[in-house]
Amino acid sequence: MRLIRFSLNVVLIILLLVALIPPPPTSGQGQDQTFRLMNIERRLDQLQTRVDYVERVQQPTSSNTQSSNMATA
Repeated sequence: MRLIRFSLNVVLIILLLVALIPPPPTSGQGQDQTFRLMNIERRLDQLQTRVDYVERVQQPTSSNTQSSNMATA
């Protein structure tokens, strides 16, 4: 039973290492890197827009709760 568990662990470790090996470079690597960089920049801009929106939505909510806390005190 221990031998089966040990061999299963070894196989899983080998599969994990194979999955983590980066793919070999292709001939159009320069173009692909530029595309990836532009894609990352676009996603970062979208994320920043969403964060700004959430901050704007939360700002009036927090000021309303502070006003109501002052009124109750």
